Amino acid sequence: YGKYSRTIVTPKRIRTDKSRYNTYKYKGLIPDPLGSVSMEALQAATQPIESSYLFFMLNKNGKHNFAETYKEHLKNVKVFKTYLRDRDKKKRLAKEKEKERIRERKKKREKEKEREKEKKREAKQSIPEAEKTIEKKVNKVEKKKEIKVEEKKELQKKTPKKSSDNNMSHIQKLFSEINATRE
Repeated sequence: YGKYSRTIVTPKRIRTDKSRYNTYKYKGLIPDPLGSVSMEALQAATQPIESSYLFFMLNKNGKHNFAETYKEHLKNVKVFKTYLRDRDKKKRLAKEKEKERIRERKKKREKEKEREKEKKREAKQSIPEAEKTIEKKVNKVEKKKEIKVEEKKELQKKTPKKSSDNNMSHIQKLFSEINATRE
């Protein structure tokens, strides 16, 4: 009936409770006598209140319902049991919901991991494809260079070996033709 009478003792509570009544933290007995009876309890025992109540039953608020007859008492018991079933059902449903949320989060994480793996696989596959594409482009450029070199050689063969001035104008003419074909 004290401050912590209906509180579950947890490691957190033991660590945070600074009172001298925390026998987990402080060695020895508590400062007050153990099992001492309060003055109110002594008065209630020596001078009880007159009533016709014969039964009492705990209710959902942590208080008591009193009854004069056994039939009334059974009704109070039934109400309290119904409350306990409903409370337990709510707790069970809440646990199930939490488990479902955990499963959903786990599925989501697994999907994300799978997407990441797929992206990595795609990236690994795209690297060789990119290398092939680059290689093709390099080959094209090299072929173009080879063609240019061959064209130069052909031009040199076709060019008549006359005077250097005449020769130069002929070469310039051929180069301009080559440039025109490239564009």
